Amino acid sequence: MLVVALYALIGDSITMPVPIENRPFTAQCIEASLLLHVNSEQAQKIGLTPIGVFRSIGMVSIDGFGVFAGLKTVGNPSRRWAQEAILADKVLTRFPETIQAFPLFTLPLTLDGGDRCTNGLLTEDFTLNGAAKLTEYQRRYSFFIRQEEILSPLELKVFMLAAGAVYKEAFQHMAGEVNGQEVMVDYDDVLNADNDEITAYSKIAEEITLRITTG
Repeated sequence: MLVVALYALIGDSITMPVPIENRPFTAQCIEASLLLHVNSEQAQKIGLTPIGVFRSIGMVSIDGFGVFAGLKTVGNPSRRWAQEAILADKVLTRFPETIQAFPLFTLPLTLDGGDRCTNGLLTEDFTLNGAAKLTEYQRRYSFFIRQEEILSPLELKVFMLAAGAVYKEAFQHMAGEVNGQEVMVDYDDVLNADNDEITAYSKIAEEITLRITTG
């Protein structure tokens, strides 16, 4: 009762941290991990995906809702997912209107094909299985990025969120455009995330990893 009374007295000056699993992007990913199914044909495409390549695998179903999906092959999917989710959660919390710029889901994935193991991130395919062209931005900013140099609303929001503390090399190709819509493309190294935060997110990544065995 004392805590309740104090909270009522102080009001909005107290900000309770939101558990990671309840943050916007992470919550979507957790839900997708429970409802998404990869069929054998899609698993075969995943198993044939070279390292460092994005491959469209077709439409997947999430609770009856069809979403085009693709795989990004990465060496450490849990850490990569953690870095992307940290940025996505922060941007969506402050700028919820950017929701269409982020994939509906991203899930760490490990496919054991017998003689080969494929690790990556299964995520929404903004190209709609190749039907739409995605143009990744290739900016060339100054040594220190100046706000007036930033060319797009999405990039500006990320820059403002980080108070300018972004890694230039990653920020320069972080986003892109498809069908006139700005989207996030490659954004794992944009923020200087705290190691403890990455570790906490990585634990969730392990819990939601899709583990597929074929052959």
